Amino acid sequence: MNYTNNKRKSSFPDPLASTETKQQKAYGVEYAKSIESQWGKINSSTSLYGKRNVVFEKSRDYANGTQDTNIYKKLLRSLAPNAGDGSLLNMDYTPVPILPKFVRVVVNKILSRNPYPNLEAVDPLSSSRKKQQEAEDRNPSRG
Repeated sequence: MNYTNNKRKSSFPDPLASTETKQQKAYGVEYAKSIESQWGKINSSTSLYGKRNVVFEKSRDYANGTQDTNIYKKLLRSLAPNAGDGSLLNMDYTPVPILPKFVRVVVNKILSRNPYPNLEAVDPLSSSRKKQQEAEDRNPSRG
């Protein structure tokens, strides 16, 4: 294999460079340009960032129940034995949003918890201080 010509435009600067070289502005700019060339521009759909954003938006649509329903319509038309007769026209293709149900479950679980935890000191110093404070609270005249 030929590894001599594996220098790419998006290659990062030398990570083994001296500390003085790394502290220069040119090294930082070169590193930032390498990151940008690796991940791509934010607005570009062909960049790694753009591709991940498309997947994220698609998953969000499915979770909220706002995805495109044409794929389901096509699938049902192809499976229908008498396709084209209009028997599936009156069907409601609105997807059921599943995420709001889970949001309600999680929020209700959080809200049903006691917001004030019961804390108890376990180390000897804190325990003795607590007992001393309780004794002073019971007998305020001695303190």
